Amino acid sequence: MELKQLHYFSQVVKQGSFTKAAIALYTSQPSVSNAIKELEKELGVELLIRSIRKIELTDTGRLLFNYCQQIEHLLETLQQDLDALKTNKTGVVRMGSTSTIGAQFFAEVIADFRKTYPNITIKFTESGAIPLQKALLNGELDVIIVHTPVDEALINYFIFLKGDLRLIVSKNHPLATAEKVSWQTLQNENFILLPEGYKIRELILSECHKNGFSPKIICETSHWDFLIEMVNREQGITILPQNELKPLDFDNHNICNIQMDKPVNWELGIGWRKEGYRTYAAKTWIDFLQARL
Repeated sequence: MELKQLHYFSQVVKQGSFTKAAIALYTSQPSVSNAIKELEKELGVELLIRSIRKIELTDTGRLLFNYCQQIEHLLETLQQDLDALKTNKTGVVRMGSTSTIGAQFFAEVIADFRKTYPNITIKFTESGAIPLQKALLNGELDVIIVHTPVDEALINYFIFLKGDLRLIVSKNHPLATAEKVSWQTLQNENFILLPEGYKIRELILSECHKNGFSPKIICETSHWDFLIEMVNREQGITILPQNELKPLDFDNHNICNIQMDKPVNWELGIGWRKEGYRTYAAKTWIDFLQARL
């Protein structure tokens, strides 16, 4: 049973004759007649009672016609939904972001995006850079925040933010008045860091090891506010990414940020899979971010 056969059958019923159905379908009368005969043969039933004056439906024909109307309605709805997707009117984008960057940058961007595309939903997933990349490549996310370097054989991306790592200490800390500090100076400090899976943590551990020591980590958290509050309460130090657009702001906290004597730079990008299907909503979101960021 083919959709074409059902469509021909439906038109014969609606038009009341094979000839009128053929005209409506822009085909020949024998083509319509043969399609109905093949349909009846396949189903093993008689669908129409043919007479000189008119065509009548059998009970089976009436049942099939009811289903044909439902199928035609579903196909019309499908076409409408497809058209909506093609014109970027609706859809869901699964966006992966780190907890340290999501709210800080994307609230304003999403507000602007929704003015043009009010029916596209952005669903955020927060995690570390490594789990996010794994989820992207597995098809669980559409777009993610990526740290460079990126495997360009697997991921397309563009850079939208650059910066360096800064030491964060309480204003009562002995290093608080320093203009710059070296990594070796921190070897006896208590570190409060982001957990495993965060690229910033990898950069910090790498620099510590390059300078001959492993940091003493007393606390790990993915919540930036909690991390800052621990430093504010003089429980230890941390190192956070300072960016060129929105400098670290510790309003109402008794802490400060200090440059490292040898800057450790980092870059953030928007990344998506090279292979695999991208929804119209995801394409629209990526294009918007490229133009906006």
